[in-house]
Amino acid sequence: MATYNYMCSNGCTLEKLKESKNEIKTPYAFIVVNSGDLVWEVEHSMKKDPKIKCPLCGKKAVKTVQGVGMPMAYIRGYGYLDRAGCRRDMDLHKLQTGQDPYASMRQPGEVDDLKNKLRRGGKHGGKNRKYFT
Repeated sequence: MATYNYMCSNGCTLEKLKESKNEIKTPYAFIVVNSGDLVWEVEHSMKKDPKIKCPLCGKKAVKTVQGVGMPMAYIRGYGYLDRAGCRRDMDLHKLQTGQDPYASMRQPGEVDDLKNKLRRGGKHGGKNRKYFT
């Protein structure tokens, strides 16, 4: 089961919900969003596409990304602070996808050596590290 956010296609807002005199009994959990739209969570499987209606006006509801939190993601290295690592990753990507601007000037075998250097770049230490005490 997954949780999806829905909003009214008629444009109902949280203000209209607060102003409504009758008590609305729904199993939905309402979400506060900056735009003021009426957004609520519905839990159903990914394969299903249920017909959800607005609890306030009864019109059709549509899926929305409002109120969805930012997913966690892993960024190699120190993320955007690791500028050298980002540069190496982008240069390696360009070499692997054939977007090398210097391809016509490179010697045979130079691209493979450069790819290896970019893959190993930023890695320090290892089993061959020498300590001087």
